[in-house]
Amino acid sequence: MGGVFGEGVDLTGDRLIGVGIVGPGLPQVGPRQEQLRDYFEQTRGSGFDYAYRYPGMNKVLQAAGRVIRTPRDKGVVLLIDNRFAMPDYRRLMPPHWSHLKIIYDTEELERELSQCGWELFRMGMKEQYGLDGEKITIERNAHGKPYLPGHPQICFNISHSGEYAACAFASIR
Repeated sequence: MGGVFGEGVDLTGDRLIGVGIVGPGLPQVGPRQEQLRDYFEQTRGSGFDYAYRYPGMNKVLQAAGRVIRTPRDKGVVLLIDNRFAMPDYRRLMPPHWSHLKIIYDTEELERELSQCGWELFRMGMKEQYGLDGEKITIERNAHGKPYLPGHPQICFNISHSGEYAACAFASIR
């Protein structure tokens, strides 16, 4: 988190449709953070929150905010870390994240990412080519790669591995 894509960049429309955030972005432990922690522990009784949790979740919210920049934008935010399910982190999330789905095992994650990849495909077909992704026929070539027999000019790939899903499109002219 942080850096050029973590904050300060506006990629509207279909230029950015998802982000995977691994961990709550806690600052590194060091003398400065520990001084802040000690100070806020003495003055407010919540040193870890002020020194680590609040700055980290601010980075998470900034990175997630890259996906939705205008009222018409759509996208997916994957929060990848068990801590995001803990009440101390959930209370820092915006109210419109209340539908957050928690996944606890790799098999369920694999199913969700596969569904996420196909949802990205459907969104991409509609946004890039004006096609209804639900009604497109998909076949596989001799090597097992999917293709669109009714639209040979459109190439695509859906991939998911570990904690990530991606869908890419290209047009042959």
